[in-house]
Amino acid sequence: MGPYQKMDSEGNGGGTVEKPLEILIIEDSQDDADLVVREMRHGGIDFRYQRVDTAPQMNAALDNQTWNLILSDYDLPKFSGPAALQIVKERGLDLPFIVVSGKIGEEKAISFMKSGAHDYIMKSNLSRLVPAVQRELREAEERRKRLRAEAELKETKNHLEKVLEKTADAIGIVNQRGYFTKWNKMAAQLYGYSYEEMSGIHFTRLYPGKKAMEIMLGQLRRDGFICRYEIDMQKKDGSIAPFEISISLLRDADSKVVGSICVARDLSELKKTLAEVTRMNEQLSQEIEERHRVEKALENERRRFFAILDELPGMVYLQAPDYSILFANRYFKEKIGNPEGKKCYHIFHDRHKPCEICAVREVFATNAPVLREVKGPNGRFYQLHDYPFTDIDGSPLMLQLGIDITERKQAEEALREIQGQQKAILDNIPDIAWLKDKEGRYIAANEPFAQSCGVRQEDLEGKTDLDLWPRKLAEKYRRDDQEVMRTLKRLVLEEPIVYKEGKFTQVETIKTPILNDKGEVIGTSGIARDITARKQAEDKLRRAHQEIEQLFESIPFMMIGLSPDGRISHWNHEAAKILWVNGTPATGNKLQDHSLSWEWDKVLQGMENCREKGAPVRLEDIRYQRPGGKDGFLGITFSPIMEEDSRITGLILLGRDITEQRLLEAQLAQAQKLESIGQLAAGIAHEINTPIQYVGDNIRFLLEAFEDLTALMSEYGKLRAVVQGGEVAPEVIKELEKVEDQTDPEYLVKEIPKAIEQSLGGVARVAKIVRAMKDFSHPGIGEKTAVDINKAVESTITVARNEWKYVAEMVTDLDPGLPLVPCLPDEFNQVLLNLIINAAHAIDEVVGKGEQSKGTITISTRKDGDWVEVQVKDTGAGIPEEIKSKIFDPFFTTKQVGKGTGQGLAISHSVIVDKHGGTISFETEMGKGTTFIIRLPWGSLGI
Repeated sequence: MGPYQKMDSEGNGGGTVEKPLEILIIEDSQDDADLVVREMRHGGIDFRYQRVDTAPQMNAALDNQTWNLILSDYDLPKFSGPAALQIVKERGLDLPFIVVSGKIGEEKAISFMKSGAHDYIMKSNLSRLVPAVQRELREAEERRKRLRAEAELKETKNHLEKVLEKTADAIGIVNQRGYFTKWNKMAAQLYGYSYEEMSGIHFTRLYPGKKAMEIMLGQLRRDGFICRYEIDMQKKDGSIAPFEISISLLRDADSKVVGSICVARDLSELKKTLAEVTRMNEQLSQEIEERHRVEKALENERRRFFAILDELPGMVYLQAPDYSILFANRYFKEKIGNPEGKKCYHIFHDRHKPCEICAVREVFATNAPVLREVKGPNGRFYQLHDYPFTDIDGSPLMLQLGIDITERKQAEEALREIQGQQKAILDNIPDIAWLKDKEGRYIAANEPFAQSCGVRQEDLEGKTDLDLWPRKLAEKYRRDDQEVMRTLKRLVLEEPIVYKEGKFTQVETIKTPILNDKGEVIGTSGIARDITARKQAEDKLRRAHQEIEQLFESIPFMMIGLSPDGRISHWNHEAAKILWVNGTPATGNKLQDHSLSWEWDKVLQGMENCREKGAPVRLEDIRYQRPGGKDGFLGITFSPIMEEDSRITGLILLGRDITEQRLLEAQLAQAQKLESIGQLAAGIAHEINTPIQYVGDNIRFLLEAFEDLTALMSEYGKLRAVVQGGEVAPEVIKELEKVEDQTDPEYLVKEIPKAIEQSLGGVARVAKIVRAMKDFSHPGIGEKTAVDINKAVESTITVARNEWKYVAEMVTDLDPGLPLVPCLPDEFNQVLLNLIINAAHAIDEVVGKGEQSKGTITISTRKDGDWVEVQVKDTGAGIPEEIKSKIFDPFFTTKQVGKGTGQGLAISHSVIVDKHGGTISFETEMGKGTTFIIRLPWGSLGI
């Protein structure tokens, strides 16, 4: 279907409408609706439709979407065309409404059209339908355009009315005969005429100067407009006032003049204001002339004053209360630049507003001089003297004299910087630190030093060791200082220190000579660090190292320490016992340098993965040669040793012999399998017994039939012998008929094939159960093989049939395109069996409570990328929230005692996750059931 063509008012095709028509068909007969639809399609109209036949359906359809057209039958069993039209009217919808009826009289049709229907079409003449639809769609579009245009025109008119009434100018509209037809509020206010009065006034009444009016009208006729024309106009009270007017001719669509519009503004107040301004200007000119004379005299005095300031050797400038600089002398301009006309905070501080603390504000506020120091924008320092005084015109000013003190400030700053550096260095040293002069007097010391000797930091300057420490200790300190100054070498020693409170501790002291720029000794510096904790830590570390070594040796697992590149750093006794039967490893050698009998490719790959991921890597079932020469299995974990910056500094190889564990697991799996087979044995026996029973019954029936047929064949033989002798004995024929009646050959011919067919079906059923048992009981081979998952599902369903058939229906949705999957067949079958039995038990809990007759177990398979997914879904009661996290825990079960060991799901999790590298999860909802989801990778065997 292509897009329909929208027609314009002339019947011409318009633009292509991208969307199909939405048509509501009110019709109780689908066949009649199909006739209408076919006719519309045949006519090339692209549309979608909905059929309704009741008022509620129609109201719902109108609520849900917008419709382009309604086609309605006249009479319906539960509805009618007039009722539908009434709904359209009540909703205020402008929709084409066409009646399509098979039995409507002309009188009814005319009445219906008068009620608002747009057309009526007889079902016997549907050829009129498409033209009628196209016509009504065009007319509906025209109606919508007309309504939009009328609404826009009304809105524009209202807007112009508001503009006309709110403008500050007088506006009047004159018709072609010169009479006013429109007059706004400002016109009524300026001229004194109300709107009603102006409607009968000719425009000439407003112009007392007829000659000036004729000149104005001549210009209007010539140019078609007048812009800002000044002319006198007469108001209602007879007063005459100057006005500025602008007039434009109004023309109709044919450019014929139909009137004019005039905008006027009263210039009376403006004229008065201009006259007053002229008078004031003349008076001001006289005052300015006198002022110029006085200012010239003042300027001469000002020049002499500023010439004196220019000769001063310091910075001088004058500043107003608004922070602007009025004058700066030559020295200022040479050092900083010309600041005249600029604000002080911009020149000195590069700010855009006054400073929060401002000396200028203080000078003007207190009228007292202020002395301060500042750093100029040129980087130099100045001492500023701010003096308040009054200008000759009485305005307040501030005179500032600035003296360059840069050299002094630089010297002071350098001294403070050195002292600050010394203090900062000392204060940021966490250890005891100090500076001494050549005579051993303390120049500076940090807070830890002050705390150690119990003297305030600011009181240490000038003191000697004799003032602070016991005499014997002080003399030792002095000898060490003299040794450092004599040798000019740093001295490192461990020595005692006694704190004020009497605490005795050991410190590590570093003393260094202080030299001046000539290389002469001027004192010493010292740093003393309390090493008591370090000594204790070293002892603890030594003891901890011994404990770690003992722990390392006592661990019952194989443990080997490796460098990041795989070199052996240490090992324990268990590692040597398992791997190095005839010796011990060599420290520093790479692990692969040793001829160990294990699967090197897996071990080296695991080591590399650990280095790359920076996380532990587990390797299972690594084959190796045990000390006795037999093969065994190792479980190995590589763990990284990492610094805080995530840098790997080594690896730990932790492993143990899991041969016995694997044997126990195999035995446990076999035991569980035997337990499952034992559990299923009675059910399987029952499943086999039923087909065997009717096979036996059929065989007994065939035996009896065979005996009857033998007797019949014997009589046939007798008859054949008599016939061959040329005689027909009536008694032989009579006996044959008697045997035939007893045998009933027709019945045997009919029933024997059925018995044979039933027997073969029973044998096939037994064979299927036996095959399923064989597949399910597939002996473990220890290695993965390609498995048909669908076949495994079908076999397990068959084997477990007696567990589920009484409580559930079995539904399968198996993907026929499923690839073969690498599996351990017997263990995977055991997982499926566990899930099916659990599903049956879960449903049994619901069915047993009488909540339903039977549940449903649904098993589905599908391929999902590199994975094959198996879902086992039941309609049981679901798993409560509080036990969801325990479902896969060993020995956890919600079943009654004797009905479950709690190992099934734990073993299933181990089989799927650990042995197959897959995932097993579940989704559950209380009251609705549970779905277990198994996902297995299928591409690892290349199949």
